[in-house]
Amino acid sequence: MREALTLDVCIVGCGDRGDAHGRAWADHSGTRVVAVADADPEKAKSLSNITGGQVFGDWRDAIDSHDINIVSQCVPTSLHAEVACCAAERGCHGFAEKPLALTLDQGERIVNTLRQTEVQFMPCFQYRDRWVSKRLRDSFRSGSLGSPVVLRQCSVGRVRPKVAMHRRSMNGGPVIDMACHYVDLLRWVTSSESRQVFARGHTFGSGKAHLEGVDDLAIDEACVEVTYAEGHQLQLFLNWGMPENFGGYGDGFIVGPDGMLRETKGGIGSAPRRRDAGDCSALGGRSGSQSASRTLRQDLGSQSTPPRHHL
Repeated sequence: MREALTLDVCIVGCGDRGDAHGRAWADHSGTRVVAVADADPEKAKSLSNITGGQVFGDWRDAIDSHDINIVSQCVPTSLHAEVACCAAERGCHGFAEKPLALTLDQGERIVNTLRQTEVQFMPCFQYRDRWVSKRLRDSFRSGSLGSPVVLRQCSVGRVRPKVAMHRRSMNGGPVIDMACHYVDLLRWVTSSESRQVFARGHTFGSGKAHLEGVDDLAIDEACVEVTYAEGHQLQLFLNWGMPENFGGYGDGFIVGPDGMLRETKGGIGSAPRRRDAGDCSALGGRSGSQSASRTLRQDLGSQSTPPRHHL
């Protein structure tokens, strides 16, 4: 009987996301964390206590110290290209937090390096794993929405606690850090590639006390439209620039010529027949189609949320 293969993992970046990555890798029967790296020794030590990985202050030393199979990258976006390319050139496979890179040039550098080294690499687009996203995909593939579809998302929030999220030179603001989730989501739902993008934005965080001293504020409020093959469209309104006492607001729906699904407190629901409707019966649908009469529970299943995954 062939002995089970165990892959050695190095975690680069031991903050919140590094902690999540480390716990997930440590819990997996086929992997073991052998190295953790962070410029902050306390963060690295904390993750080492959980995973058993050896502590390093320099991520290059961590990658070189063991026969690493996988580098799990949880660093600021500005470092993605440097870490990903270094790991690939050493023959390590990669699993990385999104987005791919801070700039187009950096992204192309990663892609070219991966093609030359032929290692496996995967950005972590965890929105695909949300049960709501899977329901959207199932509804599209069943044909109940028709085609083309428009996915519209609105997310308005206060200035982020981590100042690095607002720096053009580090994480790039919501257009870089958050929009990529939805660009990927509609691509995944429809199996269609993006073709054209238009965006316009402002810097609402300018003048906010929490961001005082930041000399390279990224755009933090933006309207983004992405057109895909087959005519599908993504419409985004993203805002990370509201006052610190702002409670936050989010809304979203997907609509096609034959039906519509919208976000609700419980997850997603089909649009009501009228504004004051108390039920959640499906709206619209082709003449004689099931989508015109099926209830929310029949169409989407239980509203209970499945357990969250670490990654």
